[in-house]
Amino acid sequence: LEVVSQAVERVAHLRKNLLDETVPPRSRDVSEVIRLHALCAVERLMRSDPALHLQNKWTVRVFLMIHDPGVEVRLKAISIIHQWYTGFPKRSEKVQEHLGNFAQRCLSHLVERVGDIDSRVATAAIRCLRLPALASRLEDREFDDIVNLCIGGGDPSIREEAGSFINSHVFQDPGICTAPVAKPRRGRAPEHDAGDANEPK
Repeated sequence: LEVVSQAVERVAHLRKNLLDETVPPRSRDVSEVIRLHALCAVERLMRSDPALHLQNKWTVRVFLMIHDPGVEVRLKAISIIHQWYTGFPKRSEKVQEHLGNFAQRCLSHLVERVGDIDSRVATAAIRCLRLPALASRLEDREFDDIVNLCIGGGDPSIREEAGSFINSHVFQDPGICTAPVAKPRRGRAPEHDAGDANEPK
């Protein structure tokens, strides 16, 4: 049993060294595809080992990549951050504390993405900031800037997401965004009671 434990420790050590030597440089690769693969590897790694959420070198790596020149990389980085804070209440106290402190220091970087030149990235950033764990940490000016995008957003998807932000944190009930009303189906006449058919016309 001791031999097996030592072998497991050696494998874990080799794996850690491999990741430390591979992921950081590949996340700065000239190829957007390689950078995206590196980011996906970090995502899988942190999912398999939640304790890695306590290590700044991984959480910082993801946050840095929301500034990547590649749109798909920025979208993926924001998606990973969204996953972290969606399950925030279910995480351990240590992870909650670390992610909370991390958000306090790095939230401004995510707020910057609200003004991204790509509307998909801007929309994803607003959707992420709508999460209670992040929205509660916004400065008043940052909060107001997102609310104002409901009118001033340059893309319909941005205005819609800003409206959902308002629904969540300003006018919760009934809100300003409502679900579309179902339209009646066409091509079929409404059914009448059987008694109606027997009534004289």
